[in-house]
Amino acid sequence: MTLLPFVRHMILCQDWGVDDRASLLINVRGLLTSIRSVEHPAYPLEYEEVCVLIFLTECRGTAEVLLACIDEESERVIYKSERHEIQIGHDPLAVIIFPFRVRGVRFSHPGVYRFELWYNGDALAEQTLRLR
Repeated sequence: MTLLPFVRHMILCQDWGVDDRASLLINVRGLLTSIRSVEHPAYPLEYEEVCVLIFLTECRGTAEVLLACIDEESERVIYKSERHEIQIGHDPLAVIIFPFRVRGVRFSHPGVYRFELWYNGDALAEQTLRLR
């Protein structure tokens, strides 16, 4: 039986950065829960960048992760990252921060879209984003 890590946070935002490397303060800019298109016509909407920050604990060894974005209405995958192999180490108490920058994602219509984190082939976490 494979032990899966615990997802402490899965955050969708416009940008992020490290404020102080010594203390690992993470700044999140533009927390995203919904996006309202101001384009005319409103859709399809190509969004410049969505950042997805993943915070994991109870991790061990090496893992393969990927991120996908799914249109909840059609269940169609509109974005899928490359598979990334990450070296996690062996301290299950450590918090592992894994960021994704999703550039140029195209939302075809208003509705709910689901970002999914896949970890060694298992769907580990999801976060929704509403497009209006």
